[in-house]
Amino acid sequence: TRVGQVGERHPGAMAMAVLLHAAVALPFMGQTEYNLSRVSSLVLSSQTLRDLPAVRVGVSLQLDCCSSQSSRGRGMWGSWQLLVSYVNEVHGGIFVDGQQHQVELIAIGDYSDSAVTASNMQLLLAQGVRLFLGPFGSAQSAAAAAVVHSAPDAIIMATAASSTSVFAGRPRVFGVFSPGGSYFETVVEKFAVTKPNCAILTENFGPALSWGAGAKADIAQRGMKLLSEVTVPHFASEDELAAVVSGWGKIFEDAGSSPLILLATYEIQTCITLAREATRQQLPRLLMVFTNCVDKAEFASEPTNIRAYVAGVAPWSPMVGRSAAYDPWTNSSAAEYTETFATYTGNTPDYVDAAAYGGLAALLWALRTTGTSDAATLRAHLQDETHPTVYGELKYDSNRQNNLALRLIQYQWESDDAQAQGGSFVLTVVQGRTTVAETLLCRGGATPNYAAHRCEAAIWSLTGMLIVSMSIALVVLLFCILVSVRMQRGRKRARLLLYTKNDREVRLPSLLTPVHGYHVFLSHVWVSGQDQMRILKQRLLAMMPEVRVFLDVDDLRSGRGDEDIDRSNIVLVFISSGYFSSQNCMRELLRAFATGKPIITVCETSANKGALTREEVMASLRIADRRYTEVWGDSILAEEARTWLETPDELCPAGIALCKAIAGGQSVAGDLDAVLYGELGPIEWTRVDAFQNVTLRLIAERILIGGGTEATYIKSVRAHERKVAAQKLNVLLWPQH
Repeated sequence: TRVGQVGERHPGAMAMAVLLHAAVALPFMGQTEYNLSRVSSLVLSSQTLRDLPAVRVGVSLQLDCCSSQSSRGRGMWGSWQLLVSYVNEVHGGIFVDGQQHQVELIAIGDYSDSAVTASNMQLLLAQGVRLFLGPFGSAQSAAAAAVVHSAPDAIIMATAASSTSVFAGRPRVFGVFSPGGSYFETVVEKFAVTKPNCAILTENFGPALSWGAGAKADIAQRGMKLLSEVTVPHFASEDELAAVVSGWGKIFEDAGSSPLILLATYEIQTCITLAREATRQQLPRLLMVFTNCVDKAEFASEPTNIRAYVAGVAPWSPMVGRSAAYDPWTNSSAAEYTETFATYTGNTPDYVDAAAYGGLAALLWALRTTGTSDAATLRAHLQDETHPTVYGELKYDSNRQNNLALRLIQYQWESDDAQAQGGSFVLTVVQGRTTVAETLLCRGGATPNYAAHRCEAAIWSLTGMLIVSMSIALVVLLFCILVSVRMQRGRKRARLLLYTKNDREVRLPSLLTPVHGYHVFLSHVWVSGQDQMRILKQRLLAMMPEVRVFLDVDDLRSGRGDEDIDRSNIVLVFISSGYFSSQNCMRELLRAFATGKPIITVCETSANKGALTREEVMASLRIADRRYTEVWGDSILAEEARTWLETPDELCPAGIALCKAIAGGQSVAGDLDAVLYGELGPIEWTRVDAFQNVTLRLIAERILIGGGTEATYIKSVRAHERKVAAQKLNVLLWPQH
């Protein structure tokens, strides 16, 4: 995948292209010609799939360095780049409108200006683009949506807009965020009975105004009493916010109750200042609920008593992900998306980045599922179905906004006695399904009153502070280096394959061909086996770091793969739908048989992922029998078999007989069936982690033929088993605990 540069570019857009290119280390660069002169733009497409037609997705985005929402635009582009690269290079693109297509993403910079957004969208429409993504923010998304609505055959996924006005009356405009007015619904529903009195603070800035208005409507609907409603300036000063908190104290004292305080804040510093002031002025704690605050890293660094004071609502957070969220393209979880995004961009994704990834994933998945780019068909599919994404499930209401409920989150002690024991203070979903722990570095120790405990530095002289600061910095640096080294070693050993008898790393057999040789060749069909084989290679490398695994998208240098079969010790055949109708796969299988390679058979077990029964495999092999003597793909396999017979020293006796049978038009289905379902039998591919560990261990043990056949185990699995056994023993010895 490459980033192509088009037209005259703004320096910020050029810097971003270089940054992303360096971060992802994209190996393929090229040029796609579009009539986009005098605008800053990026084009992301596949050089390896350059001969395929393109499904083009356009977006007007904040690509520059310094406009008000440019950091948001860069994060969204990072998410889209990861997904488009994966779909193109791993899935080989998308089969749509009767043929395979690559995905091409065209982004034009708009400098956070709605007027420029509208102009860019018109330009993309003129270039024939009909699938669109939205920029960050409701204002610019509204400008983009209006242009798309004017084209009857266009559709847009506005991934970063929450205002209902973006979607109302525009049937081909879809979102990812929940409606802005619904952000406090979960909170009001939870506290309607126990906290009937309420107060609202709204920051005077676009999204926050929508959140505050929604909170007021929710309170009225539930029959709750609104004691105070305040609007503060965007970037309000500390004095202004302190005065608001002081006013609350008087109002709540007169009311004789501790109400629910809903704070529609956009800026993180506004949130932190309010939480600090509420603590300093000793307002009743645990009653303040913020938007856009509690799950942020800046808030996580606040002292315990500050964080204990408030709760928050979050659509998505890397700290508290949704357990059911996953990406259908990669089968990866929200946590895995977070790790990948951080690896390739150097930043931790937030809810905007996750929504951007999820929205594009849903749009491309709809293309794949329906098999058409027709806007009416795509619209019906998006509207009627539930779409899993790393952001969470997308389930649309009548306005085509997501019905996903926000969760109420709060820092709490991980257990009842954690406070007294100096335990961890964790971010917890109060109403939801997932809890993720974050260790508190500054603890309250055995002090029961943690609300009064702070981590405060002593005030020293300027010289003393400088000396101490430098010393502390040096110690922290050395500590971080030590921790980093230990973590790297731990990661490397976390899933190592070890011998059961002595807990030592397994010994790999020697390579048949030391130069460009492989321990195992992964033979599979892209359409239903690429994701599984990518996972398999990654896990084998984690278990046996020195293992050499051939995966075509990584290792095919030239030819059609049969030469790499010859250089491999073992061939693994992954049986899934489409394998036996692929000429390349059948060539690999026949060459492995002919040269006498040991064959490991792994079978897909999930019906919706392409599982085949043995009867279906035999039927497919019989169909293949009839195709060996025909033009299949770019050659005739029967003629290739005759060529193999010219070098009989490379073939085994059974392989010579196989080649003669193929060349003579005879059936070899039974021979292939026997070798695939041989003495050891096939291994089932499973996705449940505990069972998948068994699958991987069985595969690894067959690769180890020649390097030792002793029993093995995966280190992390054994450690887990020992932990469980220890816990059971504790229960037996001390049941009262």
